[in-house]
Amino acid sequence: MKLLSVVLLFVLFISGFAYSQDKEGFQKSPEDRARMVTDKLNKTLVFTGGQDSLVYKAELDFFNSLGVFNKDIQNRESDMSKVRDIAKNELYSKMKIILTSDQLDKYDDLQKQMDRQMDKKRDGQKGKHRNQ
Repeated sequence: MKLLSVVLLFVLFISGFAYSQDKEGFQKSPEDRARMVTDKLNKTLVFTGGQDSLVYKAELDFFNSLGVFNKDIQNRESDMSKVRDIAKNELYSKMKIILTSDQLDKYDDLQKQMDRQMDKKRDGQKGKHRNQ
């Protein structure tokens, strides 16, 4: 009976750990991530006409390019930064075509805000890795 209780407790612990790992969004498909970003942008930028599908396609291309890179590169940290910059520039070029000038201004503000948040997150993660 004690063995069964220990095994059950272990299984519950492992399942809780696995569930908490998924909260970061790393397990989402490029399609899910593109849809999530597109929906958030639509709330702020209020897309007109066919902009929604064009923005979704641009975001999907962006996330797909990052996904392919993740599978192919060994030295990920420095190379990932370069690929992310290239992918972001390609995405921005597409957004300049899709969005109106007012929307593009708001998009720029959102990107700056997201970049600051990501920098904070990366700085926090670097500190965690150093302390381990």
